[in-house]
Amino acid sequence: MNLAPYLESGILELYVLDSLPIHEKLNIEKAVKNNPELLEKISEIEMAFESYSDLDIDGPRPALKGRIIDNIVNLQKEQVMNVNDLPIITAYSRYKNWLNFTKDLEMESSVSGKAIHVLREDDDVLQMVVTTTLGVKEENHPDVLESMLVLEGECKFTVCENLRVMKVGDFIDIPMNRIHHMELISPSITVILQKIKV
Repeated sequence: MNLAPYLESGILELYVLDSLPIHEKLNIEKAVKNNPELLEKISEIEMAFESYSDLDIDGPRPALKGRIIDNIVNLQKEQVMNVNDLPIITAYSRYKNWLNFTKDLEMESSVSGKAIHVLREDDDVLQMVVTTTLGVKEENHPDVLESMLVLEGECKFTVCENLRVMKVGDFIDIPMNRIHHMELISPSITVILQKIKV
């Protein structure tokens, strides 16, 4: 039997990991019955995987591990959406969670085409839901990391002459000290606006 197709395709590794569709798994099992060489190769792959599991690997660097854990905790908070412990919006935020959370909120203030409801304001973070019919004129923030998650509507968002069309569910981090502005495409837009002090 020609073993090359089995050895070169990676199918035996997938078989050992139990990651094959049932029909392919059955084909491998039939082939093994008729070929002791194939069974030997499968045993070698199993032993290799077992030896990998015995390696003493430190895992990710502490800073990366911390960021991973922070993202997981943040996503768990987003599932609950507790008004007293809101998550930070990130590129992984699910806009539907925020949309459902904010849909029945009464806007606290309305100034020149903007309706605002502050969601969180502490020493580090300001989060608010903002609905605007005017867009945003050029601005620049030297001391905050600003982010935005679109809940409803569509806009053209420009950071340092780089234009991006943003639609429902889109997220953007706005770097510090970068001139940016927003022009509406839809009649209005609703966003979560977040400012983190540095």
